[in-house]
Amino acid sequence: ILATLLTPNFFGNPATNNYFGADYNFQEKLVYFGVLPLIFSTYVLVRQYYKNNASKLIKLALFYVLVGLLVSTELPFGWLIYYLKLPIISTSPAGRGFIIAIFGFILLSGIGFSDLEKNKIHIKSIIFSVLIWLFSLIVSMFVLLFTLRFIKQSPESLSVVYQSIKINGTITLRNLAYPFVLVSGLAIFLFASKIRALKYISLILIVALAFSDSYLFFKKYTPFVPKNLIFPSTPAIDFLTKQSAISPDMFRVERESAEILPPNMWEVFGLQSASGYDPMAPKSYENYLVSHKALSG
Repeated sequence: ILATLLTPNFFGNPATNNYFGADYNFQEKLVYFGVLPLIFSTYVLVRQYYKNNASKLIKLALFYVLVGLLVSTELPFGWLIYYLKLPIISTSPAGRGFIIAIFGFILLSGIGFSDLEKNKIHIKSIIFSVLIWLFSLIVSMFVLLFTLRFIKQSPESLSVVYQSIKINGTITLRNLAYPFVLVSGLAIFLFASKIRALKYISLILIVALAFSDSYLFFKKYTPFVPKNLIFPSTPAIDFLTKQSAISPDMFRVERESAEILPPNMWEVFGLQSASGYDPMAPKSYENYLVSHKALSG
């Protein structure tokens, strides 16, 4: 989870079919909110160490961060939420608590950028914040390069054993290049912002870097695909829909594995199941799916 703070694609991406993370539930543990906001939020935390004069907004942001982290981790509060069966909260996956923490970090990053815009930036804190994440990127890239070099020099008899490590390491190394460019660009523009003639141009370029990062994040994580990939026509689905049309009141479907046909997709195809539907599925979202299935049909 900490590694994906540097890049959401540290372990590849399901959208590009190269995800090799240990947990199948990729989106529930996605904590990335941008490299630049990460640096500016780190800056505010480091600045507090030097100045120790937290404003009400900083205290509010830290409250969100603390609550988000506590409810997202298993012990002690994450476990208590489900053990005590707290209303509403206990019906959601724990990983969604990260959203609260991310909101707090975004508030902190806004405070940090405000310092830069008002020319009140604390030099030691911003230098430390940039260097610590730049160092993390360089160390990660160095370890990957060393690993790939070691694999290249290993005996040919071990090539099959190391093949998956080589592929995964290459994916991570490639995906770390972009945040490295972002952090390096930020360092250059921060230095340029101290020059009066270049201050506003540097601020605009920093904002442009943040927007480009967010745009690429959106582009990869919300891919637009043909409708037939979401609502496929397969022999099994066609058979089930035809049988359901013959006797809709009596016909029920069931499956051995939930991944074959998720509960929220049964009603899209007009099917009913003995095990029922997802009780937490928003009705508006389900209606949206059904309407788009009708259009695609």
